[in-house]
Amino acid sequence: AESLPQVAGDLGARMAAALAGSEGPRLALGSDSPDLPPAPLIEAMARLRPGSAWTAPAADGGYVALALGQGVESAPLRARIAWSSASAREDTERALAEAGVEVLAPAPGWSDVDDAADLRALQERLRRAPASVARATRAWLACRRP
Repeated sequence: AESLPQVAGDLGARMAAALAGSEGPRLALGSDSPDLPPAPLIEAMARLRPGSAWTAPAADGGYVALALGQGVESAPLRARIAWSSASAREDTERALAEAGVEVLAPAPGWSDVDDAADLRALQERLRRAPASVARATRAWLACRRP
């Protein structure tokens, strides 16, 4: 894994820059889904083909993960996508399809954290999950408890 500085612009510009420069398969994960289970993503990556892509939907219409197959350019992410909206996933898949990318069936979805209710839901999931899940998030939350 490599850490890259963010570029200026909206989420699409930042994702496009982060995913550019590699011809191989790439996976972008939302940092607002710290308990996203890896197994379904590993399975979904196995079905990714050259020239294809998939998203893993979030409940709010966005997505928690985006995979681009070998040879897929990240430029479509700079298209007319209403980021942080109920249509972000649909807009992204449309932009990819218009660029000639085969959009595969989505990977299993998950929850992201956009507001206080989502954070409470994450905390409840973490209470039920094994201690190995989202350790850094758990530590951060523990430091902020009253």
